[in-house]
Amino acid sequence: MERSSANPMGRVSHRAEFDLGETLMNLSCELTQVVQSCDGLQAAVSGLLEQIGDADNGADVQALQNLDRMQQTLEDIAALLCIAAETGRGLHLDPSACARAVRLASLRERLGWLPPEAKDREDQGELSGHVDWL
Repeated sequence: MERSSANPMGRVSHRAEFDLGETLMNLSCELTQVVQSCDGLQAAVSGLLEQIGDADNGADVQALQNLDRMQQTLEDIAALLCIAAETGRGLHLDPSACARAVRLASLRERLGWLPPEAKDREDQGELSGHVDWL
């Protein structure tokens, strides 16, 4: 899956109008990257369970199965978004509504919903005032 209007760095240029098809394709790419992160997370959790010798615990096995199911679901949704992207070409989304729906400034920037200078201000806490800590 390839971002349809990305520059060579994989960034989408900021636009005043959002094409639905392009947005669906870009969301599909984002989900594909999340799926890859889930794969790494699943391997890490499995390795940790083996290290502590508790991998036979039914709850742990269920948690790993749930993580695998989540990964497969995200992968399927990414594939469906890729297919739906063709149908959405030429239809437009409300830029303000899109920008409000996504918390992460870095994601809004990758999708072309936030000019780079606004991302810098938000990353410094000037726009949202909200920080999520792990």
